[in-house]
Amino acid sequence: MAGYSAWLMGADMTPALQYYRRVLKLLQWRNPRRHWLLKSPSHLGYLPTLFKVFPDARLVVMHRDPIKANASITNMLATLYWMRSNQPFDVMAFEALMTPEATATRLNQLVDWLDSETIPASQVFASRYANLIENPEAAIANLYRRMGLVLEKDVSDAIRAYISSKPKGKFGVHQYAVGGDAEVERQRQLYRRYQERFEVPSEV
Repeated sequence: MAGYSAWLMGADMTPALQYYRRVLKLLQWRNPRRHWLLKSPSHLGYLPTLFKVFPDARLVVMHRDPIKANASITNMLATLYWMRSNQPFDVMAFEALMTPEATATRLNQLVDWLDSETIPASQVFASRYANLIENPEAAIANLYRRMGLVLEKDVSDAIRAYISSKPKGKFGVHQYAVGGDAEVERQRQLYRRYQERFEVPSEV
C-alpha cells in the first residue's frame, strides 16, 4: 500500500482522467447537463492534468486548518478500516498520504501552481470551511456569486430545508485528538505558508 501510494503520487494521470471524461460523456449521452458537480479531493495532486483534460473546469477548494482536517481524515480512515477488517489499523500503509509532511507538500504545491500560473487562478475558487460551518447559506451564496452562477430560489429553499433538518450535532460529535502542544506547533510551522496564502484560520 505504501509503495503504491508513493508510485501514484508521481504517476501520469492523463489516461485516467481522459477515461474519466469519457465516462462522464457516456453518462450524459441521453441526459444532457449544463455542468457537472463532482467531488474528489484526490484531484488536488493532479490539477495541471485535470485542467489539461477539462480546460473549462472550475475548481472549488475548501480550506480548513490542516491540523484539524488531517486528524479528522485519519480518524475517518481508521473507522472505515475497523468496519471492514479484523486487523489493527495499519498506519504505515497510509503514511505517504497522511503524514503532516506529505499533506504540507500537497498544499504548498497548490500554492506553487497558482503562483507560477501552472493552473488558471481565475478558475480556482477558495472557500473557508469555517465560513461554511458558521453560515452555510451565506457561504454557498458567496461562492455562487464569485463563480458567476445564479443561485435559484428553489436551490436556496432546498439549502435552508437541508440545514433545518440536519442541525449541528444531530448525529453526535466527531471526536479525535490532534496531539500535544509541541506537536501542534511543529505542524503549524509546516502549514504556515499555506495558511498565510489562503488566510486559513487556526482551529487549535
